[in-house]
Amino acid sequence: MFRLLAHNTGSTLRPVLLRNVRPNTTFKKSGPANAAVDLDKSFQFRSNLSSATVQAPATKPENKFSKSADPLFAVDKLEAPSGRGLAARFEELLQGATGKTILNRQSGKGSHMHAVRTLVNMFRDDAVRGLLSSDDIYDYTNLLNEAVYANRFSRLSDSRNRDSDQYHNVTLSNDIWLKNAVLELADTLSDGPMQQVLTHQTLRKLLFAMLQLKVHSEMIRFWEHGVNDPVHSSKYLQQTVLAVILPLTYAEKRFLYDQVIKLFEVNTNNVAYVTHNLLGAVGKVAIQEGDYLRALDCLEQVLAYLEKDKNQLSGVNRTLAELHAAFIGDCKDIKIARHFFTKCVENQLPYHVTLKAPHVQKLMENCVAAEEPFETILDFWKQTLTVYATEPRSSFNARYSIINKAFFSIFFRMYPTLSEEGYNKLKEVIAIYASIKPMDDFFLNNIVSNCTWNDKTVFTQIVENYAAHNVTQTPVLYRVILKKMGEIEDFSSAEILRQWDASLHALDAAGFSYIPIADWASLREATILSHYSESRSELYLALLHAYRNYHQDDKAVHRFVKYWMSKLQAQEITRVTETAPAFNTDVEISVPEFTNLRENVDYDTVASNIAVASREDNDARSEAFTEL
Repeated sequence: MFRLLAHNTGSTLRPVLLRNVRPNTTFKKSGPANAAVDLDKSFQFRSNLSSATVQAPATKPENKFSKSADPLFAVDKLEAPSGRGLAARFEELLQGATGKTILNRQSGKGSHMHAVRTLVNMFRDDAVRGLLSSDDIYDYTNLLNEAVYANRFSRLSDSRNRDSDQYHNVTLSNDIWLKNAVLELADTLSDGPMQQVLTHQTLRKLLFAMLQLKVHSEMIRFWEHGVNDPVHSSKYLQQTVLAVILPLTYAEKRFLYDQVIKLFEVNTNNVAYVTHNLLGAVGKVAIQEGDYLRALDCLEQVLAYLEKDKNQLSGVNRTLAELHAAFIGDCKDIKIARHFFTKCVENQLPYHVTLKAPHVQKLMENCVAAEEPFETILDFWKQTLTVYATEPRSSFNARYSIINKAFFSIFFRMYPTLSEEGYNKLKEVIAIYASIKPMDDFFLNNIVSNCTWNDKTVFTQIVENYAAHNVTQTPVLYRVILKKMGEIEDFSSAEILRQWDASLHALDAAGFSYIPIADWASLREATILSHYSESRSELYLALLHAYRNYHQDDKAVHRFVKYWMSKLQAQEITRVTETAPAFNTDVEISVPEFTNLRENVDYDTVASNIAVASREDNDARSEAFTEL
């Protein structure tokens, strides 16, 4: 079956693998398709409250995980004494929202998320939960999972010029309440009457949501709690559930590789049909462990489902794509990884694989670890960009940012100091990018941010590319340049001031009415916190004094002052609130007329109040300590 992935000559990759992998292991599949889960009686979990391990005691304990221990779910709905009206309203809202999250993820409208939030609040009512069916619970869980995905998609694809001090960050706010909602749902389903209507399909969706939110420890604890339940454990050991949890238990070092395989085997022995999801999951774990032969066995078995199981083609294709991508990003053998990368790029597969940026990022890092020449990394980067530039979603910004950041991090590790070879190679890289797609700030910003050469002439030449290639000049661009100037000794105070002024004019043109925290951070990195702060600190203080009232609001001032209170420069910063302070700088600072930028706060008053409150707090702490 692996011939489907082999070169056109008909040869397979298996002979290449045999030199480096363990002996072949195949999965046993026999018995009826609907056979009950029959765990080997010598396999059990310790309490999930301890650092559980897989044990093989001398005596065989009672099998806690037997499917036969589960009750028959004859009653679909739980009875509750009241709340039928609320439950009906919940079901109505749920049906209206189901399936619309993904469709609305790019609309920018908050109405759908508002509906989801309303459902979350209603679900907290015991009277509502008590009347929900297993289908309702599944739909609600699936809705949360889709909402988490949609919010994550929005965060990655929206404007890349968001500022950390813009408090009304919708995606961040959504992230917080969605995480709480998912964790509350897990807590509700783990104990009590809701267990009666919990299905393994719902479990799978819930685990997906938790996985996206990266609440890994909570996810593992939730699953182990269910496995240890004497009545409902079999739900947590269904193949579709194991497919989600097993890779995480390995990645989080909860189980060793052999323990993962043991758990897989005791749940698939004497089972006629091993799901493609579980095969894909075990294959991904095997790749991370370096057991490439087992991973290929998994791939071949899933490939067989393309021919045998026409009813699950979309799911099988997705599993194949994920497993294929794992060979690209997680395989430490670059020869094997290159084979799968090439098949993906050339689209010579019976299934579709999306070349995702994180997998290519890991591939390039694996090349470094394997001491591959830079040309190998350059080739992977070039081919990836070519694929992205020809796809319909070529403007999906996050992909270019991830790829370029990883690439230039590696580039300047391989060429850490300025040399003729490194300089010429950088020019070649810039030319390659320009030949594939129009130059953009994702590319140039990453060159500037990662550059370790600290040569003013070369740095200036790099910056000139922004204008030469008509790159849109965003506030982020100006911040990146200003911050990097702090690492180069040859820049004068006048040149730093000009870059600061340019940053402010860019903010004004972009409609900002205040100076964001990110710009203040770039200025301090270029001056008072740079390696050359001795000659630049006074410039920072003078600029802070001139623009101190241009913060967003009192809350921004509070954040700003709190940052400096714990720094060695705290006493110097207080000089800006003195009456007519004098700063020893060789440049003249004048605040121009702006269209949008303006004074928004009384910095001196806010800073003074913060200082007083801090002193009072310290005095109170001292008194409390004395009383002890």
